Amino acid sequence: MQQRPDLVGLVLAAGAGSRLRPLSEERPKPLCPVGFDVLLDGALARVAAALGPTAGLAVNLCYGAAKIEAHLAAGPWDRVHRSIEPIALGTAGAVGPLQPWLDGRGLLIVNGDTWCPAALRGFVDTWDGERVAVAVHGSPPLHGRSKIVASILPWDDARRVPPVAAGLWELFWRDRLAAHAVQVTGVAGPFVDCATVADYLQANLDWLASTSGGAAERSAVHPTATVSAGATLAQCVVGAGATVAGRVRRSVIWPGARVGPEENLTDCVRTESGRTISPAAAGRAPR
Repeated sequence: MQQRPDLVGLVLAAGAGSRLRPLSEERPKPLCPVGFDVLLDGALARVAAALGPTAGLAVNLCYGAAKIEAHLAAGPWDRVHRSIEPIALGTAGAVGPLQPWLDGRGLLIVNGDTWCPAALRGFVDTWDGERVAVAVHGSPPLHGRSKIVASILPWDDARRVPPVAAGLWELFWRDRLAAHAVQVTGVAGPFVDCATVADYLQANLDWLASTSGGAAERSAVHPTATVSAGATLAQCVVGAGATVAGRVRRSVIWPGARVGPEENLTDCVRTESGRTISPAAAGRAPR
């Protein structure tokens, strides 16, 4: 695969994930698993696949920075550049502190809290090398409520970003749309912004559907998980090292979590700390 020397990648991972509470109280949002991979790893893999195996990759960090740094250091992304923000700077403001690292290169930017497995190579290959480019889920046009798959910020724009809180829509995209100065591309396929517990659960169910081969009740169990002989599973994702002995339906069992033989879980997330979190209960401590 030919690599573009004029581009590096940035995965945005600094947000607080306030609407995902109480899940984000246990893990920073980018470290919440969809399928058998956390959101951050999936985003980094997509950017690396689009830019080439030796392309520069960066992650901006603020909330939950220590946990995310520990995750990066322990896995295949230990050489990813970390940009620490004392306060979250937003989708555009995150670029300011990265300017010395960019060193004349543009940025392919994706959100670290979005599950969207679509390949980005075509988007990168069709970039004209000059304009701001945005990949939207579905079809153009781009507007304020578009679902953003990825974007490209040329160096000429990146070098002018001040290190203050700002968004890409407000700083670049909105004013340039009228002047036809934004290259907009539509991207098909599944897309879930994991903003809330309901969204997060749906992303896992969509991931499961994409790997099930049409089996409606199929579950995915990590090879290191344990499912007892008396347990029943339907449309579930069971993470690494988890133990399930009860009845579970349309749910996500996080790595290391346990479900006892007397339990009956439906439409919820069981975390490694033992909490059971459903979309209806989000925002208050589950019982």
